[in-house]
Amino acid sequence: MRTLAVAGTGVLLAAVLFASCTCRNQNPPPPTTAPAGVPERKSGFQAGGASASATATVAGRTAATPTAPAAAVAKTPTAEPVALPSNFPSDVPVFKDAQVTQVQSLANDANNVLFSTTGKVDEVFAFYQDKMAQSGFKVTQQISRPNYGFATYKKGSLIANVTIAEDARNPGQQIIAIMYEEEKPVEWGDEGED
Repeated sequence: MRTLAVAGTGVLLAAVLFASCTCRNQNPPPPTTAPAGVPERKSGFQAGGASASATATVAGRTAATPTAPAAAVAKTPTAEPVALPSNFPSDVPVFKDAQVTQVQSLANDANNVLFSTTGKVDEVFAFYQDKMAQSGFKVTQQISRPNYGFATYKKGSLIANVTIAEDARNPGQQIIAIMYEEEKPVEWGDEGED
């Protein structure tokens, strides 16, 4: 009981100290115009060419609210096409409309290939469950959620992890990540060493 009272007093003291902070009142407002003879430099959203099209009043001051121009929002940079690596296992299927977006080399000669697709997570997950089984892979672990799926498949010494998730940066798109590697025996060092 005494420990609870001491902890409660500590939390209350910390809250009082935090609430008494006056640092938010010590900063002067930023200048609204550049000094004479100095060209005005755009910063923040305006540096990228956005224009201020609305105003807001905060604490008696009028501030510009930046908005992105329609052209900047509509255009998304297109990435160069990425090829499937030459060592990608031929018995690991690629989902019907999936496009390779990135290839990564990992430790222990493992590789990770990222795909983008418009297929739904549950549709892609079911595809890999079915096609990997048809190719002779055994499921060693799996997790399936409405917006996420993960499974580890093994065939001989080949291990393939398949992850499917919603792409937070591109609504309506899903990311498929296939990490594959050949299982290697664990090296314990030279025998006979002490």
